[in-house]
Amino acid sequence: MSACDELLKLHDWDELLFGGFYCLHCSPTGEDSFDDPIAWPCPPLREAGLTDDEAREIIVARREKAEADYRAKKAAEQAEAQRQVNEFNHRHPVGTLVFAYPGIRPEDGAGTRLVTRTRTEAQVSASGDPVVWVEGEGSYISLTHVDPVAEDVWEAAWKAEKQAEPTVVTPQRLGHATRDETIPALLATIKELRASRQPLIDALTRVHQSMTACVGDEWAMEWLGEVWTQIPLHVRALAGDQDPASELGEGGA
Repeated sequence: MSACDELLKLHDWDELLFGGFYCLHCSPTGEDSFDDPIAWPCPPLREAGLTDDEAREIIVARREKAEADYRAKKAAEQAEAQRQVNEFNHRHPVGTLVFAYPGIRPEDGAGTRLVTRTRTEAQVSASGDPVVWVEGEGSYISLTHVDPVAEDVWEAAWKAEKQAEPTVVTPQRLGHATRDETIPALLATIKELRASRQPLIDALTRVHQSMTACVGDEWAMEWLGEVWTQIPLHVRALAGDQDPASELGEGGA
């Protein structure tokens, strides 16, 4: 092995974000490491006789290897996903009783468990994951989050969930309310609504008074022109703004 080959092991390289290559060994490290990177091939490699053509060949070879390794990894993952899908479909036909976990599995924390059944065969998703659809869930669920269970276990879980569901009480109509019963109730409701909105009106009144008092203040003028004018006319009138009050009066005249 030549001295240049030995140096290549020491003076490894990486790509810069906006193009170019730098020496991992020669470039400074720390917070300012990218302020003054040492270009690759670095001076020691140049002195050992590494040419630009040889450097390009090294870069191309590493890129090709990285791409080949990536393709091989993805192919292996795809083959494994298809194997899991085939095995699941062989053992569990459509309609299999399952516990499904759309979020996280119970051993990983609190999440949702669906007591359900499969509604499709398993398949490999576009992202390369083995998945299946179940009843009661719109999106697919990873096979790692779907557990086929025995019928007695499934039924016990299903009954437990039904018993835990809140009872829905259907209101019964006990007859028609008379006019004398309805009007006082409506008036009381209107009074409550007016009382509940009064604090908001008071607050808006104080804000408007404060802003109009800031004569010449640029921020206050911008607020009055851009924010206050977006509030409905009748609300601004209730808050003491005379302009919308006049406008409303003219509209009703």
